Amino acid sequence: MLIALEAFLLAPFWRSYIELRDEGMFVAFGVRTRALDYRFVTGVRPKRDALITGGWAGSLQGVMVENDVEDFMVSVRDEGRFVSELARRCPRIAR
Repeated sequence: MLIALEAFLLAPFWRSYIELRDEGMFVAFGVRTRALDYRFVTGVRPKRDALITGGWAGSLQGVMVENDVEDFMVSVRDEGRFVSELARRCPRIAR
């Protein structure tokens, strides 16, 4: 199972839009700014700031997400088990 990670920097606020796709199926997530302003495309707004971190080397290598609305924390790597972990821990985003 392949997970494509795409990240785009959007000037002038250094925003990065992050998508995770599993064989073309949209899985997640949102928009990051320096001010930690996140709005998830699912419409889920975190009660507190979500945290998305990852390496940048032309493409995103990994990502960690914390969001207490869904109470989940996952490490994202190019592994097949991620999508089922996300579905188990956060069904509203994984649907």
